[in-house]
Amino acid sequence: LLAELNSEAELAGILGHELGHVTKHHAAKALTKNLGLQALTLGALIASPGGREYAGQWATVMGAISQAILLGWGRENELEADEVGLRYAFAAGYDPGPMVRFIRGLQLKERLRGQGYHGTVATHPETVERMVKADALAEILRGRGRTLEVREDEYKLRLEGLPYGEKRERKKL
Repeated sequence: LLAELNSEAELAGILGHELGHVTKHHAAKALTKNLGLQALTLGALIASPGGREYAGQWATVMGAISQAILLGWGRENELEADEVGLRYAFAAGYDPGPMVRFIRGLQLKERLRGQGYHGTVATHPETVERMVKADALAEILRGRGRTLEVREDEYKLRLEGLPYGEKRERKKL
């Protein structure tokens, strides 16, 4: 990941995004929601017409419904984590704009790979939606008139000599 970033500001935004998942308890909430959906599935299996005869079909249907609910909810979490990441980066004195450029770079990579957005099975929202929302918030934050850091040169200097690519055997000292 470090090699994909271009500045400390991008790193601050990405770390803020991941911390947003933690501080907003996304994993714990997903587990709770998943357990609730499993209980609902079990209840549907017990109450299903035909009893055991159609249990497999009911389990398949309920599993698909549960997956759709959880994926949609997960996309909302990603947008929330983007917002938190931008706010954390800004609070730490970093320009939130570079995180938006990172998201824009994700979109470019998707296009170059010929990937289209498949909303029904995606764990993240469409990149364009993320970019638009992040850009709007970054502009609002920048409008607060603070001096903000990007620190591109310093960041790249710290990466110099960092191993990149496939693992290589390390020489013993």
